[in-house]
Amino acid sequence: MGLIFDPFTKEGPEEWLLTDIKLWYAHVGLWFQAVEERYGLDVATNLDRAVWEKYAPLEAGRIRAKLGLPELAGTIGLAQALRCRMGFHLNEEGVEVISDERLRLVTKSCRVQLARQRKGLPQLSCREIAFAEFDAFARAIDLRIRVRCCYSPPETQGEYWCEWDFVLRGAG
Repeated sequence: MGLIFDPFTKEGPEEWLLTDIKLWYAHVGLWFQAVEERYGLDVATNLDRAVWEKYAPLEAGRIRAKLGLPELAGTIGLAQALRCRMGFHLNEEGVEVISDERLRLVTKSCRVQLARQRKGLPQLSCREIAFAEFDAFARAIDLRIRVRCCYSPPETQGEYWCEWDFVLRGAG
């Protein structure tokens, strides 16, 4: 029995994958907002942080396996893995390798903050959530890597929404 509708005739699989990722992120955002409305921002933030602490190592582990990265992949391996995260392309993020021991992740366009703006909601203070996500992701790539927030909403200072440094332990 053939397909009645072939979704790949008008758009390629990449476009459909990006659509699916956007829908998944929308679902996550709606879940967060539902918890926020019912139980408050603190509860929503705490639950979201707990989920990212579990999800990020899962995502990182699968990416590490797909890329064939060693257990201690260093910051160069982390840079490769960060570029494969679902959120990397959705949020228009960039990775700058500063040295063998340090790299920086910047978020140029943040879907979460922009969606909240469109809905008339206050900016989300997301440092705690993002730290949990990035720290768990980085440690799943290389246990020696530590994360430091340079800035994030609502303290945004630069041209980006946020900046994060990833440093190999013992360096700088």
